[in-house]
Amino acid sequence: MSNRTFLAFLGTGKYQPCTYKYKDKAETSKYIQVALLKIFCSDFDENDKIRIFVTKRARSVHWEPEDGSDGLKKEIDALGTRADVKAVDIPDGESEAKLWEIFQAVYDEIGENSSIIFDMTHAYRSLPMFGMTVINYAHYLKNTTLEGIYYGAYEAIDNTTGAAPIFDLTPAFDLMAWTSAANSFTKYGITEELCKRIEWNPAQIESADTLANSIRTMEETLTYMRGRQIVEGQVFDDCKKQIKQYKTSESKKIPPLSKILSEVNKKICNFENKESRPSNLNFVRAVEWYLDHSMPAEALTMLKEGMAPYLLEKHSDMCERYMSQGNEREKRLRYNALLRLLNERLGSDKPDERSDCRKPVTVCFDWGKADENAKYIVRSIVEKEPKLKFLVEKVKKCRDQIDHCGFRLKMNNKTSNKGGNEAEMEKALAVIKMPKKYIELLKEIMNKFQEEEE
Repeated sequence: MSNRTFLAFLGTGKYQPCTYKYKDKAETSKYIQVALLKIFCSDFDENDKIRIFVTKRARSVHWEPEDGSDGLKKEIDALGTRADVKAVDIPDGESEAKLWEIFQAVYDEIGENSSIIFDMTHAYRSLPMFGMTVINYAHYLKNTTLEGIYYGAYEAIDNTTGAAPIFDLTPAFDLMAWTSAANSFTKYGITEELCKRIEWNPAQIESADTLANSIRTMEETLTYMRGRQIVEGQVFDDCKKQIKQYKTSESKKIPPLSKILSEVNKKICNFENKESRPSNLNFVRAVEWYLDHSMPAEALTMLKEGMAPYLLEKHSDMCERYMSQGNEREKRLRYNALLRLLNERLGSDKPDERSDCRKPVTVCFDWGKADENAKYIVRSIVEKEPKLKFLVEKVKKCRDQIDHCGFRLKMNNKTSNKGGNEAEMEKALAVIKMPKKYIELLKEIMNKFQEEEE
């Protein structure tokens, strides 16, 4: 079902009949709105709307002229359109308060999920910018789309043909949308708006869907903390490859997109593919990503969960023989056992009484029941990394308070002393705020990791 809206401001100038031309189409009228309606809105039906915003003077001079001459209302009626046509009263806009009244009037006439055509020819003073701002605002709150913004340049009449050009100013609105997409990515690491804009421009962007999907997959991998995929790094390689393909393609480039993609590439350039260039530090780079995009809970969780796998890979020479014994299931169990035992020794996990003692392999996850080979490997790793135990304990404390949403904070409900409860509350809040305190410590440790790796 059609859901389109034509929006236009009506001025008070002395308009003269003119032929307005857009590409190979031309229409003659005293009013630019009539020319635009003929060119872009000839198929409007009863589900569509035409809204002309008029001041008191514009209504009396051009909508329904007091002198009895033909006004814009009569010319629109003569088109025989089935759309709902209405003139909407607005103030002159001589003050900030009046401008907000105009804002509200325009916003109220925009329907949910509608497609908008905006004529800004007679939007005087600050109204052109104001009108575009309202449309941008409605895009987010009413899920609207912009079909086009047009300007009838009467002052640019061609002396040879006598026709005035109609300028398509939609790219100016597109720049606002690209700006919003850039802001979402650079501040919060969110790429959905960017991906949608890429998908909406298949004619200009070679393999638009593939490029958008590679960016979306990269962000989802980080957002949902898919540790294995982050460490393996293939999603980052795929994204970098698609960005490079866009930049080297022969297709016409979209300048705002090119700059945003350069920023995306800069943020993921340090992530490496485990197959083509082995690196154990992608989890650290993910921590940096989370810190850069105001995601302290994710940063702490990734650091806590990524530490043990990193150490097992770093010391793979002593782990390899133990983990290579048996079939695939047994190898997986041995790796998981080492992982849990190492976390326990580092202090990030409590002792686990669970064990898997099904034949043909016995792999116990509890330190007291683990075999001596596993214990020896874990002890050796911990001894080689003496500074990590302190860090892991601090990270775990912060991470647990955030991931458990503060519900595990112990409050002294039995204390009748009000001051005692207040002290407990202050202590609890201090723990919840600990991530800020440890951000610099995290960065120091990450630098240490990278120096050792080099």
